[in-house]
Amino acid sequence: MRSVCIHSSERLNLDAFLHELDVPVRFEFEGYDEERSYYYFSRPGISTTLFVIAEGPDEYEVMIDGFASYSDYKFFPYLADCLCQHLNHESLVIPESAGRTAYRVYDESWIEDSIGEEVAMLKSALSVFPRYYVGFPLEGVGYNFLRLAGTIWS
Repeated sequence: MRSVCIHSSERLNLDAFLHELDVPVRFEFEGYDEERSYYYFSRPGISTTLFVIAEGPDEYEVMIDGFASYSDYKFFPYLADCLCQHLNHESLVIPESAGRTAYRVYDESWIEDSIGEEVAMLKSALSVFPRYYVGFPLEGVGYNFLRLAGTIWS
């Protein structure tokens, strides 16, 4: 998971923000824990994974899965910068990188390095995996997906 934090005490108006992005985005679902709210969305026909915005007290975190596509990685700094502009009315500057903008930090070199790291981790995991026996469980595990799905997609 790749992420960037944005500090702001403003409340996120998700509908207005997604409209301001000026690109087709589909809101998928939201979730909560004790500390934060999570908003999951994708770009129809383009995204291979979901984008996540976590809203906490005075802080937002924009996240993307490590196994995202190249076009998803390219969208990541745009998404983070737009969220910062929506909340703080200024471009996102990354303090840990000598004050460079999100576009300078999360550039093509960063994309290539990130995808390379994910492929290397996957390769190392797959090289160990065949050594272990993998089989089906003797008893299935039941869960009530239909009731949960009804609450998400209704």
